Amino acid sequence: MHASLMVLTGVVCITGIFPVLYGTKAHRWMLTASSILGRLFITATFAIVYLYTLELYPTCIRNGALGALATCARVGGALAPYILNFSDLVSGKSWW
Repeated sequence: MHASLMVLTGVVCITGIFPVLYGTKAHRWMLTASSILGRLFITATFAIVYLYTLELYPTCIRNGALGALATCARVGGALAPYILNFSDLVSGKSWW
């Protein structure tokens, strides 16, 4: 279920580029629809990850593990926009 939702998310988000490239302004609703569906599928996938995590760990460490993993996910989400600007710090061919 999780893998199929991840693949479906990728397919729906990638199809969102076609109205931009080949469509007119009248076809922009397809971009909005694919964005909303992609968001729906990735939210469902995120919820499934939480359920898998709760079932994976034993009861004695479940709360601590879930809190630590949620913290890592939030830190990763907060740092993600800065990765794009990392090329300003690293010059040369090593970045590319």
